[in-house]
Amino acid sequence: MTYEQAHKLLKKYNQLHLLVSYNDLTDEEKRELLQSIAEIDFEQAMSLTKISKEQINLGEITPVTSVTDIDFSSEEKEEIKALGRSIICNKEYAVITMAGGQGTRLGHSGPKGTFMLKLNTGDKYIFELFVENLQKAYEKYGVYINWYVMTSVANHEETVEFFENHNYFGYPKDKITFFSQGELPITDTEGNLVLESKEKVFKAADGNGGIFNAMSRHGITDKLKADGVKWVLITGVDNILVNMADEMYIGLTARSNTFNGVKAIEKTIPGEKVGVFCKRGGKPSIVEYSEMDDDMTNARADDGSLLYKDANIVNHLLSIELLEKIQNERLPIHRAHKSLNYIDRDGNFVIAKDPNLFKYECFIFDYFSMVDDVMIYRVDRNKEFAPVKNKEGADSPATATALYNALH
Repeated sequence: MTYEQAHKLLKKYNQLHLLVSYNDLTDEEKRELLQSIAEIDFEQAMSLTKISKEQINLGEITPVTSVTDIDFSSEEKEEIKALGRSIICNKEYAVITMAGGQGTRLGHSGPKGTFMLKLNTGDKYIFELFVENLQKAYEKYGVYINWYVMTSVANHEETVEFFENHNYFGYPKDKITFFSQGELPITDTEGNLVLESKEKVFKAADGNGGIFNAMSRHGITDKLKADGVKWVLITGVDNILVNMADEMYIGLTARSNTFNGVKAIEKTIPGEKVGVFCKRGGKPSIVEYSEMDDDMTNARADDGSLLYKDANIVNHLLSIELLEKIQNERLPIHRAHKSLNYIDRDGNFVIAKDPNLFKYECFIFDYFSMVDDVMIYRVDRNKEFAPVKNKEGADSPATATALYNALH
């Protein structure tokens, strides 16, 4: 994009302030700024401030039904596992790990997957634990599961270089594919685009729901189909206890006729700050803890258990047919008021003291609006959920390693 083209485009959308410091930039910085402007979908960007979660028709919230291992006899469980095993062994199963985040909250300067944990079995990177998970599946089933790692623009090159420097931790290189999620512009409260630096429009990763658009844009779904894959597991890089080849889970989802499954864990206490599965207007959904009043938080079923107890751990198993459907639709975009430093309209660097800008993202569970139901499989949190999110306290390296060490 030339300066003249950028000027004409920005004038059309009343965003000429993005060029406020253009004449002060070096030639290389000018090219970077023009490229950054060229990558913006202005029709979408100008509509962002009209978007908020509250505009979605939530509908009446009602409980859902989940299943656990104790709901099945030994014979039933073996039949279900046999179905799951056949899907894995027939190479009809693949895994995607969403790893676009940085380890900022951990005090780590690189991609979160490159964070090292001090375990009883030795110091290991988070990505290394995921590879060990896949290696165990190979030892059990004799099949290398294709692994897709979704990065972000901010950490893609560093992630790929990390794997190359560690020889992919012994996993076949041709079985690992990296692709990057998209970005959405950040705006001020009036809907104007802003600069992150004098040569770059401020953008941020488009959330875990951006995975579907990214899969379409990078041809991932087409590749999965060409490889004969019928089921895809999508999880985050946060959870070091994720089971990447759970034959029970795969079998349950495949025989459920819902075309999708999710894993859940039971809330520890009524007021635990987690999103839980529910139905809204008859459709599967997530209700966030902030949306629940005291009556809903403490509501009990006939057996005395919490009525809304199945907590979301971002673990989705989808059929390839459903993936194709989702990627051709646009998920809702949610916004959050954030405290972010930026370059203002006069070219001055602003240090945020209070929420001042809007960040936009999609949520993966919003695809629920496109399905009639979901198979919810509740598992033991001590065996399947050890998130690494915070530097200290809950969901920290200390709590995650304690859970991991207890199992290994």
